[in-house]
Amino acid sequence: MKRMNYWIPRFCAFLAVILLSTVLQATNKKDKCVECFSTEIISIEQTDDCVTISLEIHADKTCKFALSHFVVAIPCGTVSEAWNSGGWKMEYIITDPTTGVRGLKVDDIKGIGEKRKPRSFILTYTVCGDAECLETILNGFQVSYKAAWCVYYEEIIPDIIDETVELDAQISATDVSCYGASDGSVLVEVSGGELPYSYLWENGAETAVLENVPAGHYSVLITDAAGNSIELSQEVTQPSLINISASYLPATCTEADGQIELNVTGGTGDFQFQWSNGAESANIYNLEAGSYTVTVTDEAGCTVSRSYYVNSQSPIQITGVTNRPACHESNAGTIDINVTGGTEPYSFQWSNGATTQNLSGLRTGSYRVTVTDAEGCTQTRSFMITREVFYTSVQVTHADCQGEGGSAVLIPNNGTAPYTASWSTGDTGLEVENLSAGQYSVLVTDANGCQISQQVNIQADNAVQLNVALSSLSCDASGSVTVDLSAEGGEAPYQFYLNGELTDSHFTIDADGNYLISVTDQKGCTASENISVNLSEQALNLNVEVIQPDCFNPQSGVAKLLVTGGTEPYTIYWNGTEEAVLEKNLSSGSYEIHVVDAMGCEAFSSFVIDEITMPEVNILSSNNPECESIDNWLYAEVSNVEGYEWMIDSESSGWVITDYTATTLQYIAGTGSAVISLMVTSPNGCEAFDSIELTCSTDDAGNDDDPGTPGDGDNSDSDGDEPGDGGNPDDNGDDTGDQPDSGCMTGCIWLDKVIITDSYKNCEKYELTFVTDGSCRYDLSHLVIDLDGYTAYKVSNSRNWKQEINLTDPKSGLNGIKIDVIKGFGKTAGDSFTVSFKLCDATEFYSGLFLVAFKAGRCLEIVELSSEVNTVNAGYLQMITYPNPSADDTWFEFESKVDTHGKLIIYNQAGVPVETIFDGKMRKGVVYRTKFSGNGNDKILFYQMVTGHDKKDGKLLRIVN
Repeated sequence: MKRMNYWIPRFCAFLAVILLSTVLQATNKKDKCVECFSTEIISIEQTDDCVTISLEIHADKTCKFALSHFVVAIPCGTVSEAWNSGGWKMEYIITDPTTGVRGLKVDDIKGIGEKRKPRSFILTYTVCGDAECLETILNGFQVSYKAAWCVYYEEIIPDIIDETVELDAQISATDVSCYGASDGSVLVEVSGGELPYSYLWENGAETAVLENVPAGHYSVLITDAAGNSIELSQEVTQPSLINISASYLPATCTEADGQIELNVTGGTGDFQFQWSNGAESANIYNLEAGSYTVTVTDEAGCTVSRSYYVNSQSPIQITGVTNRPACHESNAGTIDINVTGGTEPYSFQWSNGATTQNLSGLRTGSYRVTVTDAEGCTQTRSFMITREVFYTSVQVTHADCQGEGGSAVLIPNNGTAPYTASWSTGDTGLEVENLSAGQYSVLVTDANGCQISQQVNIQADNAVQLNVALSSLSCDASGSVTVDLSAEGGEAPYQFYLNGELTDSHFTIDADGNYLISVTDQKGCTASENISVNLSEQALNLNVEVIQPDCFNPQSGVAKLLVTGGTEPYTIYWNGTEEAVLEKNLSSGSYEIHVVDAMGCEAFSSFVIDEITMPEVNILSSNNPECESIDNWLYAEVSNVEGYEWMIDSESSGWVITDYTATTLQYIAGTGSAVISLMVTSPNGCEAFDSIELTCSTDDAGNDDDPGTPGDGDNSDSDGDEPGDGGNPDDNGDDTGDQPDSGCMTGCIWLDKVIITDSYKNCEKYELTFVTDGSCRYDLSHLVIDLDGYTAYKVSNSRNWKQEINLTDPKSGLNGIKIDVIKGFGKTAGDSFTVSFKLCDATEFYSGLFLVAFKAGRCLEIVELSSEVNTVNAGYLQMITYPNPSADDTWFEFESKVDTHGKLIIYNQAGVPVETIFDGKMRKGVVYRTKFSGNGNDKILFYQMVTGHDKKDGKLLRIVN
């Protein structure tokens, strides 16, 4: 019993402490409540047995908590209808268990009293009942507010005003916090008029408040129940963009002497800097080669991050001399190099496997050497071995006007005497005489068996030409025809003949008929012309048939001229230029036709070709969105557009368009992939179409090894082996300390082929093909192509690997195209893939070299790659072209496995032949060489070699200054 008495006082004390603590906590909570809500009666309308009340509920800027629900007391009657401007849930007639008020409850209220921003909403309801009930309501009623744990009450006393208040409204905005953000808002506050109000914003919204909007101009039309309306607009502004430009110096190999200096503009106020190496200043010095990331923060808390790469500059310099083997020497090439700079001794690694400083006994082709000094610094250079070309020059004496008496003399160059020649005429010497006008082929062979095939063209001498001028004193049937003759070329003096009889150079024809006029020079060379005279039909008549162009062929206007009467032949002028009776591919505009017949009689006509305006559309490349994400954007370039339509085609219903203009699309991404298309229409009704396929990525698709740089797509992780490296023990699973290593992948991956295609609007399409010999230490994980500051469009790769565009890779510091999550490339000989992209207004971009970064395992190699020779695979016909691209001569070297005839033609991009550079017999096993010099401005040409057994064609890239 004593033991029980001992614990009772202590238990009571403990219970008292708990009760006191609860009271104190409730008191502390209550102390945080602020009466910041109020209700105003906007209007009261009463009929015989119903009253309609409109209330505006306000929250001022002192609110600490958001309003969760609101109750207006209705002591009697029934509610026939109710509405609130927020579209929130309502219940009536109920007793609210929190406040104890019975009536109409607005529940799940959003945005009223949040973030200390003034907000309001409208509540309109109609109560029907007997006269006593309506009088009770009009004498006053209670409202209650619930925000967090705070509860407030307010007594509302109606002040009945019979006057109708004019509709009025004010608009205000909260500006965007940072450039490019979407956290602005626009608020409309309405008074007067007749409830309820409706809202229609320019973007389609129908609420009183727009929230989470970007900077821009916003307009709203407010309409009350009586049909009165007010239109308001408001600008939501944003601070200027934080712009960062950088200049940096590379680090000397093995030294920490690199630097990065920043120039930052825009933003708000002063800036703070945080570098990945811990530095907090705008400029950083004494840097080793590697990647550095900086985050710049302005006074408004807005941030921008940029990554830069400090290259390692090698002190090693490589110079070299190559020889040119004679045409009959197949393994006689040599390369002698001289190395300066760096620290001796040097080691050498050639692309053919050699490790000596100099090479000999080489075939024609490209050779690449990597020199490494005692400090581990490296330098790479490529050399080209080409044969000395055996060729012949030709001295031609052309034939006379009769086409006889021509001759040709061949002068061999870079060969070894004696020479033999085999002409298509059967002659065997270097000199051939008594040749008729025409084309001949000859095969010349020197003492070493080198051969060259040559085409020789013998032309006829300057022949006499007859000029006949007909004129008439009248362009009707009453006149006669005057004939004036003259001659040129040949050898004077000349004699003229009319129907075989000698005549003067000036005479008159008075009768209809056909007449033969000829001229003979002193050598007996002749020229003749037939004329037709019809005096009864001298009046000229013109009729023009016009076919207007259409959308499919906007430059396809056609006009056909029908001429009757007069005297043939007719001379026809279209806008002052002599042309034929049929003109095609006419552009828009006015055309004048002037016809002059053989008698000098004239006639005129005119017509108009309508202008067809073609629309243009180009959807810009975009990174893939995250699956089931909102507020995604696409951008397009359009011109000559009057109408447009965006479309989404996907098996997933989650892809939805939320907003759009002709050049922008805002959308919600679903799952899987979708094709987004844009159809545009010109004022003429012509259509153009473009589309892009997007595949959404899951949340973890962007996980990488770059701290502070989420989502860059790097597939090398920080806690295990890289995907695709097969668990190679050399991969330590930690890429955070990777540095550029120019030795670990040298020679196992190279740029095999480059194709550049001209496009419209100063754009060019690039196709880069990478090949591996299978000897790489690790599988390739990602590749970055530096674009030298230019913007890429229409990016794709032949293996459909993940790609990121127009971003800076944090590992290499290169800015351009990143092919990521590459799998299984580097261990299979001959494996290849192609990266395609388009650059516009980038004439300075391609100089023969591409700066590329390879990432594999622990290796990060940054190299300059080139593709100098395109080789066509062998069949019956083997062919190589070099150099290609070329600023001067391009040589073709080809060989047939059978005796045949071959023809090699150069074409422009329109398919029009530019030059035939070979046309003749080809003997089995003989190597033929010929060159194309080119004298035009075409950057891209095509060649086609056709034999009796095979055909080869390809592209020539011309470097035009």
